[in-house]
Amino acid sequence: MKTRLYIIVLSSAIAVGAAYGGWALEEVLGEHLNDVQMISTTDGWAVGAGGQIVRYNGSSWRAVTSPTTKDLNAIKMLSATSGWAVGHGGTAIRYNGTRWTLVPTPTDRHLYSVDFVDAANGWAGGRNGVLLRYSAGSWRLANSPTSRHIRGIDMLASNAGWLAGNAGVIYRFNGSSWLRQTSGTNRDLNDVAMYGASLGYAVGAYETVCKYNGARWSRVHEGPVITGLKSVAVISPTDIWAVGGQGLAVHYDGSSFSYASTQVTVTLNGVWFIDSLNGWAVGNGGYIIRYTSGTAVSPASLGRVKALYQ
Repeated sequence: MKTRLYIIVLSSAIAVGAAYGGWALEEVLGEHLNDVQMISTTDGWAVGAGGQIVRYNGSSWRAVTSPTTKDLNAIKMLSATSGWAVGHGGTAIRYNGTRWTLVPTPTDRHLYSVDFVDAANGWAGGRNGVLLRYSAGSWRLANSPTSRHIRGIDMLASNAGWLAGNAGVIYRFNGSSWLRQTSGTNRDLNDVAMYGASLGYAVGAYETVCKYNGARWSRVHEGPVITGLKSVAVISPTDIWAVGGQGLAVHYDGSSFSYASTQVTVTLNGVWFIDSLNGWAVGNGGYIIRYTSGTAVSPASLGRVKALYQ
């Protein structure tokens, strides 16, 4: 396959092809994959088009029986025996350690993002600003602060969370309401990932990267790939990866950006890192690539959901 090197045109302090390790093709499964979450280096999940669910067993990815044929856009695993995925037509499915089952929701709008604070407290967002909250064992409609598509949600606690979406919208949850924050961009944002309450990143179209410093958001990067960045993983304050269109992978060390070859040219929709040594990304055509390198540094928590553009 062709190796792609990207050259930034709008942002400064970019090093092209800096060596942060290597991405390599791990598997091709056919259907588009939209999201991935790893529980460990020997256990992980990915979801995608047509209700596809696949699981990693430490050596290979294998199909798992799905209760839906609707496209699945985002996954959140609370543990090896508990998880959720959401998708088109208001679809929500739950894993109980043995199998996935459908769970009713009060909407038929596409859901693009999901995150849980704990097993009893979760959120999902999607098309035209639809926002759902899970509590008392069921999903219900929540008051949404926006009519824009909600592409990403990251909840740190029951009184602290962020959502991001089209036209650069970012909102923060304070336990009772969602408050608008200035993002520093009007580009569509596809994902948000927080490293605690004082550091976070949102990514989107035209390779947009916005950074939160605990007080405000600001745009710190843009690039030439229109499809942009679809997913971001924050391993540490100096180790951030984002993936997107045309096999794009961007690394940020807290001060400068660099592009890495992924050896693929398909759109990458989701990325997840166990630590700085082990990462996975999934994309169109069922491509799964793996990153291995470096000295392992654990990420902030298991609670990073990658909610993706569909």
